[in-house]
Amino acid sequence: MLILVHVAIALHVVHWSKAGRTLSPLEPSEAMEFSKESVVNAGLVLFVLMGVSTVIFGRFFCGWACHLVALQDLSRSILVKLGIRPRPLKSRLLALVPFIAFVYMFLWPIAYRLWIKDDFAASTELYKDDFWATFPPLPVAIATLVFCGFASVYFLGSKGFCTYACPYGAVLMVADKVSPTRIRVTDACEGCGHCTIACTSNVAVAQEVLDYGMVVDTGCMKCLDCVSVCPKDALYLGVGKPALGANPRREIKKPKRGMPWGEEILLGVAFILGVLAFRNIYAAVPFLFSLGIAGVAAFLVLRAWHLVKKDTVKVQNFTLKEAGKVTSAGKAFSLLFAGFLALWAHSGYIRYNAWQSDRTFDQLIDARMNWFIKPELAPEQEELARTVRQRSKRVLDAGLLPDTQHEILYAWSGLFLGDDDSFVEHMTRARELAPRNPIISLELGHHRRQNGDIEAAVAHYERAALAEPRFIDSYEMLGQLLMPERHEEFRAIIERGLEKDPRATDLHWAHATLLAARNDLQGSVAAMETALEIDPENLRFRIQLAIVFAGAGRGQDAVALLEEGIALSPDRAEPLRALAGIHLRLRNPQEAERACQRAFDLGSQDPSDVVNNHRTMARIRAELGDDEGAQSHLQRAQEAAGAAAAAEGS
Repeated sequence: MLILVHVAIALHVVHWSKAGRTLSPLEPSEAMEFSKESVVNAGLVLFVLMGVSTVIFGRFFCGWACHLVALQDLSRSILVKLGIRPRPLKSRLLALVPFIAFVYMFLWPIAYRLWIKDDFAASTELYKDDFWATFPPLPVAIATLVFCGFASVYFLGSKGFCTYACPYGAVLMVADKVSPTRIRVTDACEGCGHCTIACTSNVAVAQEVLDYGMVVDTGCMKCLDCVSVCPKDALYLGVGKPALGANPRREIKKPKRGMPWGEEILLGVAFILGVLAFRNIYAAVPFLFSLGIAGVAAFLVLRAWHLVKKDTVKVQNFTLKEAGKVTSAGKAFSLLFAGFLALWAHSGYIRYNAWQSDRTFDQLIDARMNWFIKPELAPEQEELARTVRQRSKRVLDAGLLPDTQHEILYAWSGLFLGDDDSFVEHMTRARELAPRNPIISLELGHHRRQNGDIEAAVAHYERAALAEPRFIDSYEMLGQLLMPERHEEFRAIIERGLEKDPRATDLHWAHATLLAARNDLQGSVAAMETALEIDPENLRFRIQLAIVFAGAGRGQDAVALLEEGIALSPDRAEPLRALAGIHLRLRNPQEAERACQRAFDLGSQDPSDVVNNHRTMARIRAELGDDEGAQSHLQRAQEAAGAAAAAEGS
């Protein structure tokens, strides 16, 4: 089944490559977009379904549909064939990491948004054009597979990543507590222990069914391996009492105490230092990957400590120390650990300087945004720029890998301090490292334009446009420099962008605007219709095209276009107001009034909706000859606008 999961992933990628648009990634991490931006995507839907289904059927998703569990099972099977049966690390403290990670990833962003009183209006993005946008590059993906697969299994035990890093497993463990669906046992059980040996989730199946008549450990992934190996067919997946509040069938001895708390604290401190040192190092290590690295790092620190304090130390099949004497394997481990420790310390140095550079540059963001309009800094900002330059230089000089982010920060800090040549040099280097980042070329274009080199600016803007056709800012800059005298050159650039990305809706719209400026109304309408066909829920496109239709004498087409938009977005007032405006142009004030009333009936509390609804109705009442009603709606529009301004000011 887990192999079929990877086949499904491959088919998903193939569909995107062929169609240019597909369902957004079915990956629980994508659900973070809901916590951060109130975006409902396929990842969120999957995550919710995982939780609900676990309450009913138990924690089956991990065992039957998780691609990372498949990787860990593959890693374990290879190790077993090599004669290595991974022993689990049993840490009480690190077992809290998945829950902390879940709070950090999904609950903390919501709490922060509540604190700053952010707008929680939800949007839906079930489909994506750029499928790979949130995935790491291939080298990082391979490294993730190595650490979160083989390394975590070898050092932390089977399902090591699930146990000590996975935030989704934490949620499913809680949901599994109340599920009635569990591995249960009949009287045919003889306690042979085959089930415990077969379990790759480190669950003491034989002990649990003896004590409770079922498996209560929420680490059970319902993979049914234990059921399949039972020689008496005594185990089955059945429905009954949940694990929550389960009473043992006999007196249970207290479990043996785990590792000493001193060692637990050592593991915890090492884990935290690992996350701090490796997370986002060189802008390449995602959060969950850093948890995998930190788990392995914490284990190595613990074994290094054991090598100093204990007489006998083992790592899986290797004996590092025996009878107080360090073995050849122990010496090799010591050398490798010393090298890893040096890398760890170096990464911490890089991350600290990168963090200092980033947080200092955050205080200069306004200067960066306005630099090409007002190129000057206050004295205190100059000191901040020097700090950014110093810290970024340390990252670039000492780093083992290129760092695009700090090439950019070094370039900008140089520009702030009057070093134009450094800006060009390091921004160019950053562009070589990230050729698809259009902002780098855009800012290089701004720099050349500020210095009067228009042709160089055009070249940079064009490069930005072709690097990412959907980044419309570069086309706006090109339009300013090339229109109207060089409109054919501008049109050619737009068409090259559309050849590279035919689903770039904003670019189709820019093309339509250009064609309209050249009096090619037919071509302009065709470009607008193409944009709307790609993104039918884009109300801005739909409303503007309806206005064009109405102006061209195609009133009924305009009405049909807006009615379709209303059906697609029934909770939005904009298309209803636009429909009212079209009916006014068609001299149908009664229809306009009905459309505007439908906008009022939505009951939107958005100040802009309230103001615009009243203004639209004022026009309609004036058209119907009701001057008093028109004045009343205008007055209410002014009051709503004043209230909104006062609220924003406070």
